[in-house]
Amino acid sequence: MLPGQSAEGWVSDDLPNYVDIVGASSELDGETLTAVFHLRGIPKRLEFNRKGVPDNRIEYMWVVAINTDGDPNLTLNQFDYWLQASYAATRFTENSRGIMRDVNAAVRGGVLKYNPNSDEQTLMMDPLEQNVDLVISHQDNTLTLVSLIPGITPNSTITFSAHDDLLGRDFVQCVPG
Repeated sequence: MLPGQSAEGWVSDDLPNYVDIVGASSELDGETLTAVFHLRGIPKRLEFNRKGVPDNRIEYMWVVAINTDGDPNLTLNQFDYWLQASYAATRFTENSRGIMRDVNAAVRGGVLKYNPNSDEQTLMMDPLEQNVDLVISHQDNTLTLVSLIPGITPNSTITFSAHDDLLGRDFVQCVPG
């Protein structure tokens, strides 16, 4: 979709409510993108560092992939930035137990830039020193990310996706036009 557009997603019975994207919306003010994930639900607490998630692997992630040139066919190696909220697992030992934590305290926002040294097997991203406002509304079931995205325009393309390393992923995409 284009910045400023909205899209609806399908409700899934197979995904956790915090991964199931039922809609997505965005606004663009200059180079500041506001991206809103409308989810089926967001619990106040989730289990983090779960058994089966390797140390330092992204356990939970909500991503807006951004192609500043406006390519409508975003693929793994055709975006410039990721505006994301995520949590990387911290496993002290292989048998460490997961812990219940407040989602607002555990998940962090960030902007990553695609590294052109990536190849088809290895995706490399470089973190940018950008402020990211992350607002999670349990009442509205929304996760909102706001940040400056260098080079983004009203003609850029964005795609929303959500990921739980153990339980699945969802995405919302619509062709601009």
